[in-house]
Amino acid sequence: MAEAVRGDIIDLPMLAAHQRGPAVTVLSILMHVLARYGQVNREDEASWAAAWDQLIGTEALRLSAPHGKVAFLQPPTNEPSSQQSIEAADLPIRLLPFRPRQQRDYRDRDNTSDWTKARSPTFH
Repeated sequence: MAEAVRGDIIDLPMLAAHQRGPAVTVLSILMHVLARYGQVNREDEASWAAAWDQLIGTEALRLSAPHGKVAFLQPPTNEPSSQQSIEAADLPIRLLPFRPRQQRDYRDRDNTSDWTKARSPTFH
């Protein structure tokens, strides 16, 4: 957070492109809350860390936590009432109530559907 305030470039190589915008948004919200409700020297890493520990807690930095404990951006969870495997939770395409569309190469005019040809006089 101190690097962002100093104007240093923050590299997020482990995030996909579509994840970077939300990550920056969360970072800015956290920075605002910590600076507003804590005593923060904005250019000092230790000051940001102390505000985080005081207002949010060190346990909130865990990416995963046992049931009943807080984790990063996640409230405490209850013990599961049933166990379900990943395979059982997956919904195979063959069980869907519709048929997925087939992919077509629309760059080839001979493979385009009739409605495409009807709407474009250049295809006649």
